[in-house]
Amino acid sequence: PGAASPPSGATAANTGHATRQLNGATINGTHAPSVRAAGGGCDTQLLAPGASCGISILFSNAVRGSYSAALTLRDIAGTPHVVALTARATAAMLSLGPNPLDFGYANGGTTGHGLVTLTNVGDAPYHFGGATASGDFGVAQNTCAAAVAPAGTCSVSIDFTPTAPGARSGGLTIAGDDVGSPDTADLSGVGVMPVVQLSATALS
Repeated sequence: PGAASPPSGATAANTGHATRQLNGATINGTHAPSVRAAGGGCDTQLLAPGASCGISILFSNAVRGSYSAALTLRDIAGTPHVVALTARATAAMLSLGPNPLDFGYANGGTTGHGLVTLTNVGDAPYHFGGATASGDFGVAQNTCAAAVAPAGTCSVSIDFTPTAPGARSGGLTIAGDDVGSPDTADLSGVGVMPVVQLSATALS
């Protein structure tokens, strides 16, 4: 979504026995604003018998879904020649789980470990752009390839090293080219600090 598709083409051929004068091409229909004629030689061309010309068609839209329009090419007599156009806009979409991720209790000076799974729930490949964590949490490693296919998964390992006692919170941020990027997950845990006790000793 948001990027133009590679050009597709429509060809007009004169299969008759006389030269035909073309008088312009238009695009109309439900999703005509998403389609445009990118060029070609059919707008006002004289087509000799057996000759042909082509029109390049570009489609772009920012929303996933199916689209339709019509290309109409008219000759000098006003006769319409219609080509039905269809396209589908695809995009990667990411789901993070578990979200939120709770690490529970971790002793100060030690590290707790957690895992967030990334699932591409869209219909186009997802391109992973990196992961960062905030607070007392850090990204240890990830298994994400450069591209994750639709329905594919990868994971990000996260470490929790509390720096103070009590509830600790942070976040995981995933960069990529999916709809809604950057994606985030809430992280939480509880730091438990060691308690040092001093006992009185009798001096003699």
